[in-house]
Amino acid sequence: MNGLPLSADNLLSTLSDHGISPEDVKAAFDLSARFFALDDDIKARTPLNGKNAGWEKNAQIRPSTGTADQKESMQLQFARMEGLWPDEKDIPEFRSQAEYFMKQVQR
Repeated sequence: MNGLPLSADNLLSTLSDHGISPEDVKAAFDLSARFFALDDDIKARTPLNGKNAGWEKNAQIRPSTGTADQKESMQLQFARMEGLWPDEKDIPEFRSQAEYFMKQVQR
């Protein structure tokens, strides 16, 4: 795996030669877009669980400003995801597609 060296001077790094096909990377981004396009009340059924898994929006408080970040995130894991996968009827195949990509990244 190749990439830029990480340092305080590098704000963005790109990995190459990681072995994941461009089609699979695109599919992961498309899956993410489909999830975040859901209504907040649907995403809220998978709340951040205190164990670094689940969905949150405008909740992380920035220590430097004391205000919430204006973002949302869905944190996924292989474990501790009980009750945190979106329902298949809301976003078909989310879990299987996410786990497929996660396994590729883990290699």
